[in-house]
This record gives sequence, structure tokens and C-alpha cells, in this order.
Amino acid sequence: MNGRTKLIVTLAALAVATAVSTAQAEVRKGEIIFGPYGLYSLPLDDYPSPRLDDVPYVDMGADIEPSPGVAGAADRMITPKLSVGGEFKVYFGTVDEAVLQDFLDFHVPNLDEAEVTWRTVHFGARARYFIQPEKRINPFLHAGVGLYLSKLLAEFRQIRGSGSTNDFSRSESFTDPGVSFGPGALVRISKDTRLSVDAIFTNVFTAERNVRYLGLSLGLLFGVTPQ
Repeated sequence: MNGRTKLIVTLAALAVATAVSTAQAEVRKGEIIFGPYGLYSLPLDDYPSPRLDDVPYVDMGADIEPSPGVAGAADRMITPKLSVGGEFKVYFGTVDEAVLQDFLDFHVPNLDEAEVTWRTVHFGARARYFIQPEKRINPFLHAGVGLYLSKLLAEFRQIRGSGSTNDFSRSESFTDPGVSFGPGALVRISKDTRLSVDAIFTNVFTAERNVRYLGLSLGLLFGVTPQ
């Protein structure tokens, strides 16, 4: 057997081994899958905005820019197709500066600088249903429920005629229930390491209105099977 033939045989053997390994179960009953996620979220609705004394109530939340975030989750496989677990998420955002300045120029012309930031912390439970647990690329559907702890902080600076400055702030905090759901996929990197890509629709039930998000997350997950 010459060198070229040996190379072809070796490559064929590797291909067969790879095919066999990808045919093995992607997730296993009893396995615990956990890890960190990166998030990107687009708010679709207003949050109630911080109120200013003697200023008409106007929502600025609709102009919150798309925001990054971080998350973590742990799930236990009840069957090869169903997992249940818990998750936490933290989102951050700011209001578009041009929109905010227009708002101030119209309602509060004596304010010179302002910044509005937004943060939401989520704790909840979730379930995932896996469609092809035996495949290397394993699509799934997910749904979750939990609490969303949100805070809007508005910081202002007023420059007086004398040149001195007056800094002050207003904030609003909310704790509301919410639900999330969407499709996703697990992609196996090795036997116990996977990438998770999730598309997420979130609906938070605030006192004044529902607040919705569209999001995308990417996670690096690890699997452990208790003995």
C-alpha cells in the first residue's frame, strides 16, 4: 500500500468515525447542561419613563436602543427530548441621545445635559423540547416564565446663568412577571461541549402595558451526567 493509498484509507476511516460520533445521542437523559450566554435585545415597546416635576408625562422608552446583555442557565434532561431548568439574564440599554435632546429642548429647555439608562434583571424557569436529539445539530423549542426587575435612571445637568451646575436624577423601578419563547439549536462541538443559539420573544406584563423584546443569544454549554 503506497503513501497515497494509506492517506485515502486514513481519511475514509476518520470520515466513518466522525459519522458514527455524530450519530450518537446529542443529549442524554439525566444530563445536566449549563453555561454562560451573551445576549442582544431589541425593545419593541415603551417602559414607563422617569417623571420630572412640572413636566408633562412623555414616554422615552420606545427610543431605547438595542442593548447587549449576559445570561446563565442550567437545565436537566428529563428525557432525551425534554429539559427543565433555571436561567438569569441581565440587559442594559440607553435612550437615543438625539431623541432625548429633542425631548428636553421641548419640555425642559433649561436642562443642558441628560442621560437615561435602563437595566433589567430576569430570574426564571424554562423548558426546552428537542426535535432531533440524536443529531449533531439539534433544533429545539423553548419557553420560560419568571420575574423581570427593571430600573430606569435619568441623570440631568442644569447650567445656571452664573456658570454653576446643578446635577440631579430621577429613577423608576419595576418588578413584573413575564414569559418568553422561541426556537433555537444546539450544535455539538465535542461530547460534552455545545453551542446554543436561541431566538427569543419576551413579553413583560407591566402595570401600564405589556413590554415586548426580540432577542438573540449565543451560549457555550457544558454537559455533566451524574453517576
